[in-house]
Amino acid sequence: MALGRIFSIILRTSQLIFATIVAAVTGMYLARSHASMLFISRFIYIEVVAGLSLCLCVLWIVPHSGTFTHWPFDILMSLLWWAVFGLVVHVS
Repeated sequence: MALGRIFSIILRTSQLIFATIVAAVTGMYLARSHASMLFISRFIYIEVVAGLSLCLCVLWIVPHSGTFTHWPFDILMSLLWWAVFGLVVHVS
């Protein structure tokens, strides 16, 4: 059980780091961009997904939330990140 908890903390910490990087890069792009609102809307969605991921990660990295009850939200966040990937692939 302790090994699983350590692995969970490592994964949540990496999720926190990667979501922070995505939010920072996308925020910097939004701040410097002068594109149309239709083009920028996909980047706003990316910011929302990154922010939601950051909030949930900080909430679930706490040691007393080590139950296995939040896996549906992890699947939902995974699907949202796949949608983000699809939006970024079709930027050009």
